[in-house]
Amino acid sequence: MTMTMEKDPLIERKFELLLEMQAQKIGKELTELKQAMSQLNNEIARLKTRLNGIRQAAPAPAAPPQPQQSQPQQSQPTAAKSEEKKEPHPRHGNYNSDDVSIEKFFYTGKR
Repeated sequence: MTMTMEKDPLIERKFELLLEMQAQKIGKELTELKQAMSQLNNEIARLKTRLNGIRQAAPAPAAPPQPQQSQPQQSQPTAAKSEEKKEPHPRHGNYNSDDVSIEKFFYTGKR
């Protein structure tokens, strides 16, 4: 029993030192993380101000005036495209509930 009594203060001191070392290490990591977060926040704020400056400097893009002759030419291709879109394509999922029965999608028979 005398050996355990003598080792107890040494073991306690060893644990105290280990705990102090871990606390210092965690504190150091915490301060590093705080510094990194503040740097990131500063960078975000800088980018936001830069973006706002760019938005204010560049006016909204105005549609360039086009000659009257080119407008009828543009309407013809859009009419052709609208005719193509009228046809339903089976892979696009333009199904109604009456088009295909549910049994064709899910097998409900014996395994």
